[in-house]
Amino acid sequence: MNRIERDLDFNQGREQARVRRGFSTVDHIQTLNEVMERTNEYELPLCLGFVDFEKTFDSVSLSAILKSLEHQGIENPYIKLLRNIYSTATSVIRLHQDSEKFKVGKGVRQGDSISTKLFSVVLERLFQNLNWDEVGIKINGKYLHHLRFAEDIVLFASNA
Repeated sequence: MNRIERDLDFNQGREQARVRRGFSTVDHIQTLNEVMERTNEYELPLCLGFVDFEKTFDSVSLSAILKSLEHQGIENPYIKLLRNIYSTATSVIRLHQDSEKFKVGKGVRQGDSISTKLFSVVLERLFQNLNWDEVGIKINGKYLHHLRFAEDIVLFASNA
């Protein structure tokens, strides 16, 4: 992770906080606060949608992760390493006795230090492919359509 973190952070949009070094969710919370205060002050319509992607960590496909890393220009040896790690992953259920090992087919490992970064890479690629033209709320001539707090997202709109 240390070797690819700089490239991953560089390729994240300004809407992403928390998973990027030097960016804090506190900044996004301040932005959200300001947007709510200003739209209220100027009596402008504001719709907010809050999305928690926590459960989707388990459903991200390995191919989506690898394609997103490739799209962001991560060097092939690192992509191969991650492919090997994730394609050979197994797990065991422990209750009173251990179950048989079974293959983990998809998802990133929660709690693993690189998981949030990998999930964020997939989200970034997804968000780059969305058509955001004139969606969201207009601030100084530019549209603010969402803010990302790692796996949590706030969507902005002027109507439902």
